[in-house]
Amino acid sequence: MKYQLMGVPIPVKVEVMESTMQLWKGTISGSIEGEHTIECFPKDGGCEVTLEFTYTIQNSVLNKIANTAIAEKLIENSLGHTLQNLKTICEIAEEM
Repeated sequence: MKYQLMGVPIPVKVEVMESTMQLWKGTISGSIEGEHTIECFPKDGGCEVTLEFTYTIQNSVLNKIANTAIAEKLIENSLGHTLQNLKTICEIAEEM
């Protein structure tokens, strides 16, 4: 998988551990190590999504970025974009 943080390429591998209509779990390995969990629950005629992402970033990556707080904020922003994309996909699928 290709991932960049502040223009710095960060090689990672994502392995799907579980995938159902309501749950997706995966592990991330490489320059970022961690786990991803996405859960979907019916709510008020729609769907509520929760996302949990635990990770550690190798020092070699942080040295290129120079600031842990910046890296964490950028990852947070990236996860926000992921949720927005998921919302768009769900809305389009609902219209089909």
